[in-house]
Amino acid sequence: MITKRKSKVYKFILSVFVLILTSSGVNSQCDFSSDFESGTLTDWTTLTGTNIVSQQQVHTGNYALKMGLSGGYPKIETVQGNFGYGIYDAWFYVTGSYSAAFLQLNYLDNSNYLQVGMMPQNTDNPKLNIATKVNGNSTVLAQVPPVIGLNEWFKMTVIRKENGNIEVYINDVFQVAANDTSNTQQGKVRIMGFDQYIFFDDFCYRSISTTSPTCDVFDDFENVTLSNWNVLTGSANLSQDHALSDSTSIKMDLTGDYPAISSIANNYSFGKYSAWFWVTGPYSAAFFRFPYIDINNYYQLGMMPVQTDNPKLSFYKMENGIQTQFLSVPPVFDINSWFKMTLEWYDNGDIKVYINDSIQIQLNDTTFLTPGPIVFTGYDHSTYIDDFCYLIDFPQQISTINTNKFNIFPNPTNEYL
Repeated sequence: MITKRKSKVYKFILSVFVLILTSSGVNSQCDFSSDFESGTLTDWTTLTGTNIVSQQQVHTGNYALKMGLSGGYPKIETVQGNFGYGIYDAWFYVTGSYSAAFLQLNYLDNSNYLQVGMMPQNTDNPKLNIATKVNGNSTVLAQVPPVIGLNEWFKMTVIRKENGNIEVYINDVFQVAANDTSNTQQGKVRIMGFDQYIFFDDFCYRSISTTSPTCDVFDDFENVTLSNWNVLTGSANLSQDHALSDSTSIKMDLTGDYPAISSIANNYSFGKYSAWFWVTGPYSAAFFRFPYIDINNYYQLGMMPVQTDNPKLSFYKMENGIQTQFLSVPPVFDINSWFKMTLEWYDNGDIKVYINDSIQIQLNDTTFLTPGPIVFTGYDHSTYIDDFCYLIDFPQQISTINTNKFNIFPNPTNEYL
């Protein structure tokens, strides 16, 4: 159950809409940064090993941190301890066939932290993983092969969100994701090396607000009529059969044709879309189309629950009447129960799909980059929709996505924790 926004915003001025869309959404300034150009380890504390500012290998400028194995694995941590949800960027240069680089976040103590570890290609145990330690118990959450090798600078980006989602990018390309809510406190940042020398440079942290954003467009379908929507085909009415909260939701039925409703507003563009669905029947499905340029041109997310005859979560485009499927993954939602769909659409073509706030699909396509209406459709048995939310002012993505890397290896090891 969610708290509803009492004032429903559905009419907004086009000039304001355009102004918001053309803003960057993310402040490029770092809330905390360190490039070691002062020649000292200001803002950092050396814990173990040898950690010195060096000119031997630098990413930018004249200095970087050189970390070596002398007196223990090299470790440094930030002096301040108020790092939380946000975007973490760090550049690493790893040397040696037994070497590794680790970025540890929300570090409370030796028994509680989140860790992203990179063991490059051509090392004895190459891998990139996300791991957590809670009360001394270590768990590897996700693991994939590395895409970088030794003796080259690479950028590691970790995005940590309030809902527990953790996303890892290497050189701005998506690699792996996980979800963990075991450590929600703010903490320090630790950098750790392993075996031979690693170099560390240009660290940047940008916070993400933990305040839930207000929807720019919100509809809980508590109006007497579907005043903000056009019924295109089939039957669509307000119903009390199933409601996520309050009294009513949209009920879409097969009457002469598959049911479809379209927004009256035709300027939906990049941003964050969310809606709740309840699907009934063994042949049922729910679909979300955007931007709906016409019957032959749009993106579509298809949601076929576990208990149906063709269970899947799929994403495809219809271009000039030709259908192309990008991705299809097993569904993680059931018939006859509410599930939340969230879709993020960025101005560089990146698209992310979440079910119940857990990431399921990521891809990049730039076929359609213009505003348009949105369409909800059903299939066969009744489909219910409630609490639609659209957020315009949404952060841009950092670059393209490598969908081939969205894998989780079974039974990864707990080494280096």
